[in-house]
Amino acid sequence: MNSTKPNAMRLTSKFSQNVFPDSDSCTAPVGIVVMASGKGRRFGTDGKLFADFHGRPLAEPVLNAALAAPAVRRIAVTRSPDFSQLCQKLAFPCLLHNLPGLNDTIRLGLSALMNYAPFPRVSSMQLDGCLFLQSDQPFLTASSIKKIIIAFSREPRFIYRLACGSDVGSPVLFPSKFFPDLLSLPDNCGGSFIIRKHTTLVRTVQAATPYELLDADTQEELDALKTLPWQ
Repeated sequence: MNSTKPNAMRLTSKFSQNVFPDSDSCTAPVGIVVMASGKGRRFGTDGKLFADFHGRPLAEPVLNAALAAPAVRRIAVTRSPDFSQLCQKLAFPCLLHNLPGLNDTIRLGLSALMNYAPFPRVSSMQLDGCLFLQSDQPFLTASSIKKIIIAFSREPRFIYRLACGSDVGSPVLFPSKFFPDLLSLPDNCGGSFIIRKHTTLVRTVQAATPYELLDADTQEELDALKTLPWQ
């Protein structure tokens, strides 16, 4: 496992009783990690997550969906001080760091959910699973996140990911038995490294619309997203 320098990360949040609601009685204790550490190279700027999307930052709908989903803990992981400030505005816990890899983002987020003391009322609760989602999927809904968590709660030995037909994407929910693997991923590898090794354990949950799987890696993709129906 990679070591973390003491000054490499900082947890920022406006903690409140509403930030960590108890999960629904029908769901297992699951954490959510919002991954927001990308450099936006294909987009052409590191400010992609603040690009305008119907009058709000591109990342804001994702954070709102994660807040409304039935998770017991949630955290965003970023290298951007501006994104950290957006999280504070929304009362969304955020871990600000300066480490380079996707594996670092996953490790820091999961470790924070498992170990960080300030989480109120649930600090001693063990997580049965952790859901990872990207911060540039503005059509992702809390309803689809909840469907994934409910499916996992019924059969918790599987890996679950959102799909539309045969197309699969993010979010992905991993059972706790994979936490050691997630905490020790090779440099710049993500959850797909584990999925490729355990394809027989992957299950899909169908999204309400194909739009939910869409992200904005480029300005052209964002422009295309803006043409789709928006509530």
